[in-house]
Amino acid sequence: MSEQLSPDLVVNQILHARERDQFVALCVASSAADLEALVPGIDAYVVRVEKAAGESSVTDVETARKLAHALQQLIAGAEGYSDDQRALVRGASEYFMLTGDDQDDLEDILGFDDDVRVLNVVAELLGRSDLVVTFD
Repeated sequence: MSEQLSPDLVVNQILHARERDQFVALCVASSAADLEALVPGIDAYVVRVEKAAGESSVTDVETARKLAHALQQLIAGAEGYSDDQRALVRGASEYFMLTGDDQDDLEDILGFDDDVRVLNVVAELLGRSDLVVTFD
């Protein structure tokens, strides 16, 4: 029998203090429609990353695309989530669209490392391990 971990425990164990603080601040109450409204922003952010990659060899476009896809899949299932789960998806989505998070996504070779940790925590907590993002 596996023991269910609380979101707080998982977030505190996996995320660095600054990442955790930023992520938690972004986890606000959201309806499924609120989450769906984030999809154009996620798409626009990927376009921004693609543009930055043309100007810098350190921007990881492939990871950004994987993150965006996973977030969009989480958002697509939002009708079946609890209020707390939707807030987690909101936090992960908003965190992804930050450039000034723990590492600058557009100027650091590991820029999406923190975004991957945030997304993966949320995906696991929602029982969507199929959406966990890995680096190739």
